[in-house]
Amino acid sequence: MSEQVKYLLKKELTSEKSKKSIYSYYPFGMPMPNRTYSLSSSKYRFGFNGKENDLEVDGQQDYGFRIYDSRLARFKSVDPLTNKFPMLTPYQFASNTPIQAIDLDGLEAFIVHGTQQKKSGIQLSDAVIKELKRIGGNTQHNSDFRWNSPLYNDEAMRKVSARELAKHVIEQRSIMMSKGLISEKEPITLVGYSHGGNVAIQAVEYIKKELPNVNVNLITISTPAYNETKEVELAPGPGINSVKEITRHNENPADKGIENHTHIYHHFDMIQGVAGGDQYYKNEKTENHGIYREEMPMSNRIEAHTTIYKKEEFVKTLKGIPTMENGN
Repeated sequence: MSEQVKYLLKKELTSEKSKKSIYSYYPFGMPMPNRTYSLSSSKYRFGFNGKENDLEVDGQQDYGFRIYDSRLARFKSVDPLTNKFPMLTPYQFASNTPIQAIDLDGLEAFIVHGTQQKKSGIQLSDAVIKELKRIGGNTQHNSDFRWNSPLYNDEAMRKVSARELAKHVIEQRSIMMSKGLISEKEPITLVGYSHGGNVAIQAVEYIKKELPNVNVNLITISTPAYNETKEVELAPGPGINSVKEITRHNENPADKGIENHTHIYHHFDMIQGVAGGDQYYKNEKTENHGIYREEMPMSNRIEAHTTIYKKEEFVKTLKGIPTMENGN
């Protein structure tokens, strides 16, 4: 190494916004010899792909449910989902394509379109997607899912679609886990527009049934908010008086096991009311973010529903919403 390079490296490391360590890796994550620099005598806990290093075994990392050895470019145990992916060796890492797959960390947001958008999906700008991923704490997004969304759809129809959405999410997650890109504890974020948000709310129950230890976040946009509750009197049993039980609408997110819920709507929107819902949610879990006409001008009440995510002001609104806190 030349003296000039040493000087520039030292200057960079000791600058006001200094890097405490620098590592160079081979494609599968093994550290390059003599290409590691650190200002501290202690070893940094995290390394390649942001995973925790085994400080006692060089090149070994904890990926949550399996241990990866970057010297071998292999996991040290069989993939628990190997029967679903017979084309891949059960010990492979990133499908043996680390260059194209290494930057994916699997924090994936699943975007669900609204009514009458089955063919096209919801067309979100790059700026909107960027902010939605930031809010959910995600780096990737998936908008492939399509549900049966005619103009007149009801709770029962959306329930069928919710099962399909849950299946889609779990399958996509399994693929990423099989490639070693995520651990089993990575959170999931569902982003639903209009009645797509109601589909997402119902899907949470099915996702949590299969993945009970995974945090599921929810972002709804212009979704009809069904807040109603019913008091049901249960029949008494032997020696037991009658009991009154509070039941909620099946698309009320209050008791669905959702980790974080952010709801965004326009105050001038009339479609939510036409669909029999409220504009915002009335529970302690949901953070409501209403937009006024002074902030985002709308010419009529239908436009306030159908074009909210197309407006430049929408990105500004999203930027003011904090990133969700994920416990895992």
